[in-house]
Amino acid sequence: MKLLTVPGILENLGAIRQFVNQTGREAGLSGQALYDLVLAVDELAANTVLYGYEQNRQPGNIVVTAKTSKTEFTVTLEDTAPAFDPGKHNLPQDADLIQPMEERNIGGLGIYLAVKGVDGFKYQRIDQKNIVKLSKKLPPGS
Repeated sequence: MKLLTVPGILENLGAIRQFVNQTGREAGLSGQALYDLVLAVDELAANTVLYGYEQNRQPGNIVVTAKTSKTEFTVTLEDTAPAFDPGKHNLPQDADLIQPMEERNIGGLGIYLAVKGVDGFKYQRIDQKNIVKLSKKLPPGS
């Protein structure tokens, strides 16, 4: 298991992306699977910074944990921002995505991409912390 703890500010999103990219590669992910996972983590971490910490004027850290099992690679994001379950967010429907941009509702696309881009998604609120687990299945022989 590997761990990264950074202050929840926009300037640290690059460090989070780099951490997930590196640990994902070490676990055996590559190509589209790795891209999708990095995008999912980036979207959720950015939302934590912008809407959880900055908007509420509540500083805090983002703790990123990477763990590899025989069959999957899991990234866990923890923060102390106000409770927010991305899985219960009003996500756009697949049909909404073919509409022209000017006809779509604003918001939700980043969370949609995060949820749709991973094989496993779980949210919990424990001890005043948001905990989101994202996982991708590893290719055979990883």
